[in-house]
Amino acid sequence: MKLSFRTMDGTLLDANFEASDFVYDVAHQLATQKSQQVSVRLTSQGTLLPPGCRLEECGLKEEDLIDVVFVAWMPPAKVANSLHEVLPRRMPDDLDVGGVTVLDASGIFVRSASRREEIAQELTSKMRPSLMVLDVRQCAFSPLSLLAIFQCLPEALEELWASRNHFDAEVLGCLKQKSLRLKVLDIGYNECNDLRQLPELLTEQMEQLILGDLEKLKAPTFEAALAKCPRLKSLEIHFNNRLGKSYLAIAQCSELRKLLAQYVHFSEEALQQILESCQQLEHVVLKGINDLSTVQRLKKLNLKVLQASLTPNHQILAEISTVQSDTLMIGIDFLEALEEHKLEDLSSTVEALKMSPATCIAWSAEAVNIAVLQAIGPRLCEVSGACNNTSDSVLSDLAQIPASCANLISLSVNYYEQIDPKDLVKVAAACPMLRDLHLNADDCDFQRAFIDEGVLALGQHCHMLQHLDMYDRVMADLAITLMKACEGWPLLRYLCLANCTRGDWESVSKIHELPAVLAGNCGKLETVVIYDDKMNRLFDTEFESRFALYGPSLL
Repeated sequence: MKLSFRTMDGTLLDANFEASDFVYDVAHQLATQKSQQVSVRLTSQGTLLPPGCRLEECGLKEEDLIDVVFVAWMPPAKVANSLHEVLPRRMPDDLDVGGVTVLDASGIFVRSASRREEIAQELTSKMRPSLMVLDVRQCAFSPLSLLAIFQCLPEALEELWASRNHFDAEVLGCLKQKSLRLKVLDIGYNECNDLRQLPELLTEQMEQLILGDLEKLKAPTFEAALAKCPRLKSLEIHFNNRLGKSYLAIAQCSELRKLLAQYVHFSEEALQQILESCQQLEHVVLKGINDLSTVQRLKKLNLKVLQASLTPNHQILAEISTVQSDTLMIGIDFLEALEEHKLEDLSSTVEALKMSPATCIAWSAEAVNIAVLQAIGPRLCEVSGACNNTSDSVLSDLAQIPASCANLISLSVNYYEQIDPKDLVKVAAACPMLRDLHLNADDCDFQRAFIDEGVLALGQHCHMLQHLDMYDRVMADLAITLMKACEGWPLLRYLCLANCTRGDWESVSKIHELPAVLAGNCGKLETVVIYDDKMNRLFDTEFESRFALYGPSLL
């Protein structure tokens, strides 16, 4: 079938496709011709061509004109709590001073507490009265270091990014005394025991507030804080699940555009009031959607990103798949009801996903269904099989539909699936974009087949890999396999090898050569996990002497 494609600048392109080709495959071919990372929507006579349908199902004829719309490709951001780093580590001498208005120390990593205190003093010496943005996220600064820094903050400061540091009431009191008129305040992911002064840090200028994982945040404090922020545009409250009826206070933030609330259990009343009042929402992360009226309210919004965790209701699942959003991430908490009749139960969802205009889709569920993954096609950016005791195999499904792996950046298998190394070979070859791979099981005697062949394929094809977890997945020649595979992992930051050998670590051939080879090929390594004291010393000695950024998290 010969078709003509017209881009927004009027350029025409003729191309031949089979009538049986999927629309998303045609779109992906057109997108890959661009130098930047984009996706494509195809329309005919003003109507969107359903991405998951075949060309012959769309009523197209020979030489029909198709309009091509390029759109940004935006995978969902990672959600992490205070036990996880979210920024790449940086050297202390990598302080970024953007002229006289920006001071960026985010991700600065040093193992020595005394050296961190010195860095705090260096930061104070770099501050100028014109400073508008200070970023000290994920530095693990002590309260004393934070006090030293915050006492020097100028009146002109508009943005303070300080999550993943060690706050206390005195630090908050220092900020209160500065009487800053901030537009951005990020103090999330810390263990401060007294947050009562938080509302007094806020003014009507506040536009972005990050309060993720604050265990001691109380309902009255939360309500008072939001009351001080009538112009709030972005609110992050991940993991704050103890605020009860005070979530209703979010509804008063009518200008809100971004609400990030993963692992937060809203009541139906609160959620519906928020969605009814905050009509400008563009980016929403929610957990526990279990009412169709909530989905209908989401459909009324002009969303760019929707990340929704659902209860196992087939109608809600199908309806949420039709929400108009560029990026769509669907998570399902429990799917016992779907285990006996997966295909029948998910058929309406499959059809909805075929029609979805989303250009980037993530799927996380206890049941990973091949029909669902095929309906998503190369729009699939993330797939996760939950840790349930079933025989579902994420890898074997993906191995059958390699076209769906073209843009996959994160993959987590089911703890209880037996990994077939040949499936891993096929999936690795189909996933050039893969960054995060979780192959971990949950029992040291569980995995039957050695996965060496698959690991070598990861080294051959997955050169963007940053996180690789192979806990409890065994290799026959662990050191030899990894020494070859790691040649293809220049960006690797995290590697878990715990319980990856059936025998004693000392008996692994060439194991004493492995640390130096890994260090030579993986220059960004920050963490290697091996649950063996002697091997830990062997690896740590090699890496700590060569990599200043290697070591356990400081948080």
